[in-house]
Amino acid sequence: MVRYRAASAMAPIPFDRHGVPGTIELNDDFVCFGADVTITSATGAVASDLDWAAQAIAGDSGSASIIVGESDHQGIMLLECSASSTSAVKLALGRAVAAEGDEAFFLDTNGLYVAAVMQIPSATATTTSFGLTGVAAVGLPNASALDEISWTYDPDDTATTWIAQVNGAGTDVESAAALTYVAGDWVLLEIAADTSGVTFRITSEDDTETITLNSADSSVEPVVALRPFFGVGASADAAKGVINIDCFALRYMRRQALVASWLGQ
Repeated sequence: MVRYRAASAMAPIPFDRHGVPGTIELNDDFVCFGADVTITSATGAVASDLDWAAQAIAGDSGSASIIVGESDHQGIMLLECSASSTSAVKLALGRAVAAEGDEAFFLDTNGLYVAAVMQIPSATATTTSFGLTGVAAVGLPNASALDEISWTYDPDDTATTWIAQVNGAGTDVESAAALTYVAGDWVLLEIAADTSGVTFRITSEDDTETITLNSADSSVEPVVALRPFFGVGASADAAKGVINIDCFALRYMRRQALVASWLGQ
């Protein structure tokens, strides 16, 4: 396992920084998920351990629902869209579907970390993205949406592999992972982003792989505020696009002294 220095957004928060001013920790294991939701273009808040907003972003409707847990996966949320290659739905952190101020996180030198454990039951029928977006209406998975940092899976693009993607202000840079994804496997996706670049890490039962995209790769980090999101689309008309989400985690720590940069003007 790769060890990261304490100043890295990919590293766990030190024990003496939990629950103090300057540190943000958000987790959702979907064990407190509310009622199942039918997702349309006007759908709003979805209640879980955290608040989410659901919306159909293309084509027909979809749904967000809790399904039966299993060993090592307590609390599983199913997110799906209808069976049409032009259909897609999103789940974004926060209550409002599309409202100014809903994009709560802004990249700085401290670094923002997001992670999810996910499963794609049918890797040939589903396109999906997980990460950070700065647009109110999340784009279709693997559609090079403006101001997006994400892990993306698209069987019509790079079959059996995930793609690390950074698109800041229209400059889209991608790198496909070498690690092969097996349909139905649970996989850990991690992203740590700051103003100097983005580190992606993917871990399966077989291996782990880290990808870094920064100015050396001609990538440009978004300079707008962002919000974590999940997106799912159907890659064909024959079957629904479906992902199962076991958990979500976010952490942020202001690493400067109180008076260095984050108090005062």
